[in-house]
Amino acid sequence: MTGKACFLAAGALFLVGAFATEARADERVEAPVDGQASQAPPGESSPEARGDPSRGAATAATTEHRTWYGGGIVAIDVLALTLPFVGLSSSSGGLETGLLGASAMGYVFGGPIVHAANGASGSVVGGSFALRLGLPLVGILFGVAAGGPADASCEAHGGDFCGLATVAYSVIGIAVGMVAASVIDIAALAWKTDGPPAPAAASSPSRPPSLRLAPIFGVNREDRRVVPTFGVVGAF
Repeated sequence: MTGKACFLAAGALFLVGAFATEARADERVEAPVDGQASQAPPGESSPEARGDPSRGAATAATTEHRTWYGGGIVAIDVLALTLPFVGLSSSSGGLETGLLGASAMGYVFGGPIVHAANGASGSVVGGSFALRLGLPLVGILFGVAAGGPADASCEAHGGDFCGLATVAYSVIGIAVGMVAASVIDIAALAWKTDGPPAPAAASSPSRPPSLRLAPIFGVNREDRRVVPTFGVVGAF
């Protein structure tokens, strides 16, 4: 029984890791391909050093911003992990069952719904769902594997309350798996990539207003008289 449980736990871990890795790779932002183009030959300055505007525009166009949206998942998971304690402390059996069901539904479907609402890809939504189902299941399998020998020893010696070790270890495994899945989901998958900002229109450098003046001198002859003239012309 212990060997079978360990085998199932290893298989579940492999599946969960595959889903999470695929989802994480889907959100990865690729580096600009032309990153090596900025290396200028010896003796020549790079486009950045020469102040090449086209190079600056290309760099700005490939810049992407990543935004974290895990706040909603944090709120849902905290509420989902708190409701069971509220239900267990209640004296009403119907209220206890309802709170436990709401907690399970919120924990399993809350994260994937937030991912889908923020435009995440199908692999991210599926990875979140796989984490929230797979890691608690792995915790149960490890609990069975860890508590089985203790229960077998208890039964061999005729002890009382045999079987509680498996239950206790399974509960601990579920709790650890749920917390681990929530942390991975919030920290690794709750990111979205915004589009590059619109390039700013290139504007020619403005010139300060200027005024140029030049004197003009001349001589006019009127009625056998010589009349000197002068003036000023300007341009702006």
